[in-house]
Amino acid sequence: MMEETGEVVKLKNNMAVVRLKRSAACERCGACRLAGADFMEAEARNLIKAKKGDRVLIELEPRTLLTASFIVYIVPLIFLILGYFVGAWLASFIARANLAEIFGIIIGFAFFAFSYLIIREIDRRLASSEEFYPVVKRIIQ
Repeated sequence: MMEETGEVVKLKNNMAVVRLKRSAACERCGACRLAGADFMEAEARNLIKAKKGDRVLIELEPRTLLTASFIVYIVPLIFLILGYFVGAWLASFIARANLAEIFGIIIGFAFFAFSYLIIREIDRRLASSEEFYPVVKRIIQ
């Protein structure tokens, strides 16, 4: 379970925008918006009704973190490998077996680039699902 502490800087409906000190664990995750060199902002479900200025503990479920990591890191890798084999198969199919490796590399990178379009669409759909947002667990005094 990933836990971070921060300060509520804005409220939006049932969400709280929490300013967090940047940590190594979430440096490149992408779930949080970059707000400065030493801090970032994350939207979290505000189930406990924290107020602006409150210091809070937010939590991201391990399943959510693993799912997001799989989407960001493993899906492009799968597309790269799949593209390589599709390209190599296409080269051999059109009787250019000597070009199979280069076709595989080119098509592999094309599939890799295409995977980011798919990831962007997944991100757009998941953004409307509150399941993938951290949750404000408690107010810290």
